[in-house]
Amino acid sequence: MTEPLRTAPTDTGPATERARAEAELALRASEERLASFYAGCPVALFTTTPEGRFLDANRAFARLLGYADHTQFLDLPVPSFYADPRKRQEVMGLLDRMGAIYGHEIEFVRLDGTHVWVSITARAIRDASGRVVRYEGALEDVTPRRKAQEMMRLSDQRFHLLARATNDTLWDWDFAAGTVWWNENFERMFGYPLDEIEPGPESWTGRIHPDDIERVSRSIHDAIDGTAATWSDEYRFRRADGEYAYIYDRGCVLRDEGGKAIRMLGSMMDATEPRRQQILLGWQRKVLEKIALHGDLEETLNALCRDAEEQLPSRRFSVLLASDDGRRLLHGAAPSLPASYNKAVHGLLIGPRAGSCGTAAHRGAPVIVKDIAADPLWQDFRQLALPIGLRACWSTPIVSSTGEVLGTWAVYATEPGAPTPADEEVVRVATRLAAVAIERDRAERALEEKEERLRAALDASATGTFRWDPVTSSLEWDENLDRLFGLPPGRTAHHIDDFTALVHPEDRERVFAALERCVREGADFDLEFRVVWPDGSVHWLLDRGRMIRDEGGRPLYMTGACTDVTVRMNAEAALQKRADELARLTDALQRMNRELDQFAYITSHDLKAPLRGIASLSQWIEEDAGEHLSEESKRNLELLRSRVSRMDSLIDAILQYSRAGRVRTPTEVVAVGPLVEEVVDLLSPPEGFRVEAAGPLPSIMAERTLLQQVFMNLISNAIKHHNDKPRGRVVVSAEDAGSHVRFTVADNGPGIAPRFHEKVFVIFQTLQGREKVEGTGIGLALVKKIVESSGGTIALDSDVGRGAAFSFTWPKA
Repeated sequence: MTEPLRTAPTDTGPATERARAEAELALRASEERLASFYAGCPVALFTTTPEGRFLDANRAFARLLGYADHTQFLDLPVPSFYADPRKRQEVMGLLDRMGAIYGHEIEFVRLDGTHVWVSITARAIRDASGRVVRYEGALEDVTPRRKAQEMMRLSDQRFHLLARATNDTLWDWDFAAGTVWWNENFERMFGYPLDEIEPGPESWTGRIHPDDIERVSRSIHDAIDGTAATWSDEYRFRRADGEYAYIYDRGCVLRDEGGKAIRMLGSMMDATEPRRQQILLGWQRKVLEKIALHGDLEETLNALCRDAEEQLPSRRFSVLLASDDGRRLLHGAAPSLPASYNKAVHGLLIGPRAGSCGTAAHRGAPVIVKDIAADPLWQDFRQLALPIGLRACWSTPIVSSTGEVLGTWAVYATEPGAPTPADEEVVRVATRLAAVAIERDRAERALEEKEERLRAALDASATGTFRWDPVTSSLEWDENLDRLFGLPPGRTAHHIDDFTALVHPEDRERVFAALERCVREGADFDLEFRVVWPDGSVHWLLDRGRMIRDEGGRPLYMTGACTDVTVRMNAEAALQKRADELARLTDALQRMNRELDQFAYITSHDLKAPLRGIASLSQWIEEDAGEHLSEESKRNLELLRSRVSRMDSLIDAILQYSRAGRVRTPTEVVAVGPLVEEVVDLLSPPEGFRVEAAGPLPSIMAERTLLQQVFMNLISNAIKHHNDKPRGRVVVSAEDAGSHVRFTVADNGPGIAPRFHEKVFVIFQTLQGREKVEGTGIGLALVKKIVESSGGTIALDSDVGRGAAFSFTWPKA
């Protein structure tokens, strides 16, 4: 606590002493009162030295800094209480210069480490020489105010950040000042420069759509004049380009203590796109419902154009349809265009310079004509458009799901320019809906034509159709089925019992079982059965049906068709009878073949045994007679043995011929080249006689023995009948013949006259006497029989003096 100033003592009398004593008592009493006030004062008071030591501080100061009593911190240096020690130098500097400071705010540190903001009011106490001897002052806790200010600053900062970050337009309407503040989104959303916006509420009310202003004004003033805390409404707001945006506006009303509205803050959200999408979805749903209800195409397309014009009143729309040959565009719909114009463009040729629509159909891509009066694409058509106020035209192809151009969707504007995003959105939806409508119409027409053709085919083929409900047993069928059951037209069976009554008694159980299986298992009905006509005649029917089931697998109905197969069944019965007879004959033939094989074997054995005896006997005679045997007798014996040998060969040949085509061996892959070489080795041609292949010979699937016999006979014939064997030559070749291979065995022998070409293949026929050429007359007949029984053919190409070429075909597999 500050010490009181004292005067120098003087020597006075008793009265003076008493007065002085009383004065001192009064002074001490005053100092005690001052000390008591200082200690108990609610304001934080302090006294410090210039060096930064506390001289005194009251309880309020201690509480402010978190201490129980001032004695706890008097020994602490003053700078330790500053959150930023440098701030003390700033305070000292101010006191030195100014002598006192008022309301200077500094951040202090409390005992618990927390910070407190204080407002310092202090003065410098100086001595007679002007030197600072102490500082006295008071602290005020301004932390709550500082926090409030900080919160306000942060709130303002957040507001401005939000105003910049949000897509909405924010507004602040001060009723007392009569001003409206807009954030920068007002310019972005509506296109008005902020510095040109009126400051008052007319900046808002003056741009609301005339049809909406009365309603919106009433609703917002009801909120202001009433007790509502919030307000919201939807309306149209004019943009700078003259178009209207759909706005969802909402705000909160600020009121004074008496409930009077003093201010209103809010935000405007651009709902144009959601609203447009909602309108477009409703539009699509409306058109699709019309399409689903099989509406007339022209009526549907006209409705499509009218709906588009409701969304874009300043536009006119038309649809042109591609002709069946794809060369022209035909009128489809254009409810707002003059009939004369529609008639003029009907039949427009598609091409590269055919206005907007004809060119778009030609390119298969949108064509944007911004100015009909100047664009060369409209050179031949602008005299049609300009007189009726059409200045721009944007045409887009209507394309099917398969990419086919079905027609065009045209947008006409009364002012030159390009399409807006709203135009483009309408075009996108409209072309898709138009494509669905046109494809649906085409599909329905095609279906009708198909049904007509099907009905004509059913009538022409006498095929009847039916529908049976297994739950109610009801039955529906057409007049063709009446005829198939021998009934007069109109006597249609209406119940399954009517049908079964017409089925042949011997087939009913089979028909019932098949129907029950269809219901039970879901199997198709596919059955041939007999029906008895009213005249007693029996007819065969082929009935095929399919059971249709619901999602749960329960049978709904069977649909199917029925045809008369009486002729086929009778033919099959006749064929079966012939087949049975053929099987019987085949068995008999096989039995005869077996007997023939047995007979041939016995005959061969019985014939060959004497021949071998004759040959042996002639050999013995010649050996026994020796030199006593005349030359003529030797020649006769030799002739006898040659006749025996020829007879033996003939018997073998006859056996081979009889077995050809009857006795089969397993097929295998046969390499023809090595096979021919093997044949040549077995035949051992005379010296100088050449047998060779003309190129590589293929490998085929064949019965090896039979193919070997063919080559053996053909090559041996060529060698046997050649008249100049040292110069003889046989060439074997092959060529592809589809499913066969054509082999040719050609020689350079004497040749065969054309008149003998057929004779050479007849059994026992030879072109030279057997005394000239050794042979049986069976070889070529055997070759022909083997080739033909294997599925091939054989031919001869020859003439006298130019050799012979035998060609035969053999299956590849």
